[in-house]
Amino acid sequence: MLIQGRIAQFVTFLILCFLMLLSLWASKRKPIFKLRKIAPLDAIEEVVGRCAEMGKPLLMVPGIGGIDAQTLAGLTVTNYATRLCAKYDVEPIMLIATQSVYPLALENVKLAFQTEGKADRFRPEMVRFVYSQFPMATTAMGIINRERVAGTVMVGSFYAETLMILENAYRAGAVQVGGTANYHNIPFFVAVCDYALIGEEIFAASAYLSKDPEQIGTIVGEDFGRIFLAVMALIGAILASLGATYGEWFISLLSA
Repeated sequence: MLIQGRIAQFVTFLILCFLMLLSLWASKRKPIFKLRKIAPLDAIEEVVGRCAEMGKPLLMVPGIGGIDAQTLAGLTVTNYATRLCAKYDVEPIMLIATQSVYPLALENVKLAFQTEGKADRFRPEMVRFVYSQFPMATTAMGIINRERVAGTVMVGSFYAETLMILENAYRAGAVQVGGTANYHNIPFFVAVCDYALIGEEIFAASAYLSKDPEQIGTIVGEDFGRIFLAVMALIGAILASLGATYGEWFISLLSA
């Protein structure tokens, strides 16, 4: 009983690995894959442009987690937003709630200004470290209400502090772009943000902005894996509908 289904799981794992490696190889050999247009990312330039028109800062938060996939995706998005801030002379304010992320975020913002040829305009105060979840959220609320930020970019891992920040930014009239892969917080972003990245879109955002073939290949490989699993589920449903004999054969195959 302990090894029931282990062979089928191992074969499925090998197939998924093969699809992932094949996608990576094909993407690096020749960039044939293209990601669909992600509207919230294209809207970031609109948000930064509004900040420039109003002479107000842009507030950015790449989540409150440690150095994980969501935080790195958030930093990729905020790097893009910061480059636009440097380009249009907008003041970026990034809040960090985790100590290990702070030096990475600081270097991220510094690099964005250097990329735009405006390294002299970078100031360390643009990245502010406020330890812990709710102190950071309270700081964000204070910045929003004092400086009346014209836009926010919040992409990463968020929890109970989400609505505290989003609601205050909404009341201040800020245009908001946000997203998270934490399923319990996705409804808050969809309800309050003008543009929302839903679930795994934040990981696709990193590949979409960087145009890196390896990242694009990874996203495509995951999609191929989903298609394979969906086809397996469809085959199982069809065989089960045809009769007990076929259904039992498929179940025994997956239980091997």
